[in-house]
Amino acid sequence: MASDPTALKHIWLLGHQPYQRLYLKFWLMTSAVYALFVVLGALGGHFGYINEQRSHFLRILIPVCLLAFYVALRSGWSRRLSDPSMTASQMAFAILMLGLAYLVVPEVRGVFLMILPLVLLFGAFTLPPARCRQLGWFAVVVLGLAMAASVWVEWGNATLRVDRIIFLVSSVVLPIAAAMAGRLSAMRSQLRTQKRDLKDALDKNILLAKQDSLTGLPNRRHVLELMAYEEKRVQRQPGVTCICLLDIDNFKRINDTFGHATGDDVLRVFAQASVACLRTVDVLARWGGEEFLLLMPDTSLAVGTVVIERLRNHMARADVWQSLPHGKVTFSTGIAEHRLPEAMQATVSRADAGLYKAKSQGRNCTVAA
Repeated sequence: MASDPTALKHIWLLGHQPYQRLYLKFWLMTSAVYALFVVLGALGGHFGYINEQRSHFLRILIPVCLLAFYVALRSGWSRRLSDPSMTASQMAFAILMLGLAYLVVPEVRGVFLMILPLVLLFGAFTLPPARCRQLGWFAVVVLGLAMAASVWVEWGNATLRVDRIIFLVSSVVLPIAAAMAGRLSAMRSQLRTQKRDLKDALDKNILLAKQDSLTGLPNRRHVLELMAYEEKRVQRQPGVTCICLLDIDNFKRINDTFGHATGDDVLRVFAQASVACLRTVDVLARWGGEEFLLLMPDTSLAVGTVVIERLRNHMARADVWQSLPHGKVTFSTGIAEHRLPEAMQATVSRADAGLYKAKSQGRNCTVAA
């Protein structure tokens, strides 16, 4: 099967695993933001807007740490962690870098305060709500330490009073931003759970629509769909197809003698044993009551008759009915070969006529029609 060319785009950078590509795309987004600020810091130092000497080590530290995150994600090492995307680690790193930047580049402190809520918002995509709130308070602590350190080293012209006001506002805003990110994370998790439950319910409904609940075989509706498909297939690629109708002999006597629960057990054993004996291309479906339809694609009448007789011999074995010795049954069969331009439903009607003859001829036999 040909690969999707878009799925392999930039495979050298992002890898080929879907989860890995997603994690590294987020890494690229955050790295682009870091790169922008590193460039702006360099330009600001060049034109004298900020102290280039104090910010120089940040321009070295940030790329080195970003490269370490990339190696951990790209190599697959992060998969051993509880947070394989390393979102919490990258957010904590961003908060620490913003705290350092607040300390060493006092000229543009307001810019870094604006970015902190954005950093906390990233947690809404992958982190649980509790971790989002923890990172919010971590941001408050880092900012408080950066402000205390800035007053101690007396860089810039910021006063202790201004720092106190900024810290008080941040102590309210940052936890609220983290709580909102946590709420979004909870909603995302709830939607994912609801989507999974909806898919499970849909799959169950689809299965119920196609499967007989008692025997586990395809039901009448589903086998009609399969026959319609087979009819179109033989019109495109002419071939032979056999239709067989099988009816368990004297089934009413089993229900009357042993009860309907035993009758259900007989149907289940008959279905399971038949499927185990038939070929992989054959489709056995419950047609109704104690009657089954066998669809045999690419099968001539002669081969189909051999398959049925092999099944009859298999059903006569004692080990098949070991769990239900008093339920051992035989079956009568009508078999017909589909002939173009005959409709598939007409072939079923001929098989039904053959089944009627088999019943009238003493049962436990096969009649071709």
